[in-house]
Amino acid sequence: MTTKNKISGGAVLWARKTTSSEIFQKKPDKWFKIWFYLVCRVNHKKHSKWDRGQCFITYDEIEKMAKASTSQIERCFRWLKNVGSLDTKKGSRGVHITLLKYDLYQDLDNYTGEQRVISRGYRPQKFVGTKNKNEVNKNEINNNSVDVDKLFSLTDFKEYITLKGYSENTYDLPAIYDQMMNWIEAHPEREVKVWKNFVLNWMKKAKMKDNIPDHEDPRKAWMYE
Repeated sequence: MTTKNKISGGAVLWARKTTSSEIFQKKPDKWFKIWFYLVCRVNHKKHSKWDRGQCFITYDEIEKMAKASTSQIERCFRWLKNVGSLDTKKGSRGVHITLLKYDLYQDLDNYTGEQRVISRGYRPQKFVGTKNKNEVNKNEINNNSVDVDKLFSLTDFKEYITLKGYSENTYDLPAIYDQMMNWIEAHPEREVKVWKNFVLNWMKKAKMKDNIPDHEDPRKAWMYE
């Protein structure tokens, strides 16, 4: 291939097992888009003060490129850090990110298997068959993304649920908020009409799951005063 026909901008590697990963299969679609952009955005080799797999970036840039909201980015970042894939350090004008497994996944010598995505003999598989009506309808529903930020923010949730007697001393409210947002994004067909009712029902289930005794439930503290 001549220089004229080569693709500019460089390239990154993606493991075949990415399609069976948790972020691809179980997390909101925006999260993988954010992750994909980060992998493409960080330095492939050391440059200035940034090492391989690092870069300085702003939320505004990620929002623009991934078409994601600040809330979606924050929740995605928290999950990536929890699973050991991302490290961040906030700066005055943005955030310094490090992809902790970048060297592992961006080195072909670390891959095994007969086929590699960038090998010359690679040909995309062709899937032959028909989809039934239920599968088509399900896919159409899943493609209707939900803008969860238009429902309620973490601050809204904390303020409202605190008024109802729930305390962060008893419940991990940020974690519960993330669970609710993930559920809403994963079930766009289940429209949330009144978010406060949705939140109260969710918290009741959270209490039942944790099996918190009444005397430890801040909502009933007045009974024991």
